[in-house]
Amino acid sequence: MKKVIYFLTSLSLLIAALVTGFQPGYAQAATGTPPSTVSPLIKTPVPTQAAAGASPASADKNTFTFKELGYQEKLLVGPFSTTSIRYSIPPNWKLVPGGRISLRFALTVSSSDKSNYTMDRIHGTLLVMMNNKTVQTIFLDKVGEYNLDIPVNDLEALTPLNPNGEHEVRLLLDSSISCNYGDVQTTVLLNPASSLTFEHQETSPAIDLAYFPKPIYQPNSIFASEVMVIIPDKPSAEDLQSAMNLIAGLGSQSEAKLVLTVKRAQEMTDTDRKSNNLIFVGPLSSFKILHPIAWPLPVKNGSFLLADKNKDDGVILMTLSPWNPSKVALLVTANSTKGVMKAAQAVSTGKIITSGRPDVSLIAEVNPEKKGFPYVQDQTFADLGYDTFTFNQMGENYTLLKFNISPEQAATSEAYIDLVTSHSKLLNMDGTTISISLNDEMISSESFSKDTELVTKSHIKILSSLLRPGENMLEIITNLVPYYSCYTVDTTSAWLTISNTSLIHIPIATEDDKKIRLAKTLKDYPEFFYADPTFQNVALVLAKDDPTAMEAAASIAYYLGASAASTFVNLTTVYADAVSDEILKTKNLILIGRASTLPVISKFNKELPAPFDLTTDQTKQDVMLVNYSLPEGVNVGYIQMIRSPWNEDNIILTVTGNTQAGIPMAAKAMSSDVMSVQLGGNYAIISGKQVLTTNTMLGSSRESLAAGVPNAVTVTPTPGAYAAGVIPEVKGQPAWLLPAFFGGSAVLVLSILILIIRIIVRKPAEVTIRKEDLLKK
Repeated sequence: MKKVIYFLTSLSLLIAALVTGFQPGYAQAATGTPPSTVSPLIKTPVPTQAAAGASPASADKNTFTFKELGYQEKLLVGPFSTTSIRYSIPPNWKLVPGGRISLRFALTVSSSDKSNYTMDRIHGTLLVMMNNKTVQTIFLDKVGEYNLDIPVNDLEALTPLNPNGEHEVRLLLDSSISCNYGDVQTTVLLNPASSLTFEHQETSPAIDLAYFPKPIYQPNSIFASEVMVIIPDKPSAEDLQSAMNLIAGLGSQSEAKLVLTVKRAQEMTDTDRKSNNLIFVGPLSSFKILHPIAWPLPVKNGSFLLADKNKDDGVILMTLSPWNPSKVALLVTANSTKGVMKAAQAVSTGKIITSGRPDVSLIAEVNPEKKGFPYVQDQTFADLGYDTFTFNQMGENYTLLKFNISPEQAATSEAYIDLVTSHSKLLNMDGTTISISLNDEMISSESFSKDTELVTKSHIKILSSLLRPGENMLEIITNLVPYYSCYTVDTTSAWLTISNTSLIHIPIATEDDKKIRLAKTLKDYPEFFYADPTFQNVALVLAKDDPTAMEAAASIAYYLGASAASTFVNLTTVYADAVSDEILKTKNLILIGRASTLPVISKFNKELPAPFDLTTDQTKQDVMLVNYSLPEGVNVGYIQMIRSPWNEDNIILTVTGNTQAGIPMAAKAMSSDVMSVQLGGNYAIISGKQVLTTNTMLGSSRESLAAGVPNAVTVTPTPGAYAAGVIPEVKGQPAWLLPAFFGGSAVLVLSILILIIRIIVRKPAEVTIRKEDLLKK
């Protein structure tokens, strides 16, 4: 009976939960657009990660742990081992004597009983160097913890390594004294809590365009490098094209480690002006706030006074910010639209030649790189411009080679590398290896033996799926293990050489290869744009007068520039109501905005995996077996991909939202490594950080993608009727659904209760019979 009561109680609770917690499934946004939560500012959420280890602390901070500088804990293993940390200081800092290096590390020494090695001795040295200048030699005379503060007073140690402003701290362990005692192992574990303290004076950054992107961006900065790009209040398509090319170039130059925001001139606040490096892109007449500034070129009526031969030149000017002398202002401008575009493309290269003075550059013409890459079947490393590599440092060594191929080669199944190497006999052949990686995928690991010839040729096949049109990256990683571990860390006796006669063979793909290679999907983004790293074959198509679309376009341009490492950017940018037939026929298109604000979508809407309802901005999802609806206030982004109906070699991507707030969700999936790797198929729905995908080319999906979008995802600032517990009337929800559910539930409960009562009534009789049978026996 107790079990029955327990069962009844559990059943009652379950039914109550079903009744009170029932909600219909949702996947399609309800008709109507909730109030936009997007500011009228163009505040671009482009990749905001700073350089590895960059500190978010205020500029008043002057002590940084090694961890904050990007150091990851490493064990220095004797007899020789080294580690280094690179960093850059703010451009308005001048280092002066008085700083210090605070080292925290632990020394351990192990030996066998037969080694005759005593612990009361000096076990080695730890050399501390700053910018190739020795600042301290630490004698390791005790096993255990070390806490040392090393003053830095040498001006030479405070001088950066290179014009980019990078500094380096390097530690070198030398415990070769133990090599005469057999089985002795010395190790130093450097604590990431070790720190650098900088003594500095405030100054203004140096103004010299020859070192651009410095001072706006410096690699490995101890503070996140930040810049604000300012565009005209009512930008023309040409103004936006100039800005997008410049932003893509900054992405490439900074490897997406520059924190970048975009605003229109009228939305720039006093705080923005005082706290940011600023880049103004557009005609000088568009920025009234700049007119009082004394530029190095004469100005009259909002235009620069240039010679007739220079009237269409692009103009690049740099000056100290008039609102904060520790920051700079860069003006990318001209007296004509054509000139502004030339100036922006020159900045996208990251290489600027000055015109007579360090703060001025005049751009007469830009010459876009030739579209695509020529077909070359066989290229040696020497043909690619690389010398023979000789590695002689013990442990891991690394080098990177880049080569380009045409789209016709990318699908081949006959590609290979003939790697020619030679090596010293003083290497330990059991541990020395060579590993080869192509586009971040391992393709070979080679080892040696005592019978290996001193000069060898390794034949390495390349899977066709690893090659991509345009730039490819070949990484060679060697691990050198000496025959005798007490050779110095940079010995010339134990070495391994990669000859520049090594060959890369990539023929044109056959028709069979092309058939085998699967059709492009969103998983191949952004690689399918790499055939031309200048992006000359890509057009950004934006909704007009839509700051959110401009914001999204900037984030995508920034990501494309960084991912392709572009050295020159030639993107096209147009408004969606003015897309020419030539652009439709010759460009890959990325459409950004809401579907109802992108008129060109109507020309191919029926071809999309999930066509749009152009009055509601919702996808119809005809390809799904089940369609749902989302309650009002739930925002999602959509990404769809098709082959261009005007040119089957080109691709069209739509980056849209069911509301304004959905557009940045879709853009984030197109501009973030974390999210873009989740893309796949030809249709994706994005809700927050969740990416749901399908491939309609493989048939109808059994599940609605958006059914996986959580109802809790909402950016509506004030709760609506749904949040208050009232289920709204939502399109697609039949009137009979709720009555049918509750009616069916009631019948089910009644049936279960009848069954339980019958069991209770029968059970005692069965027990009595068993007792009588037992008595008879």
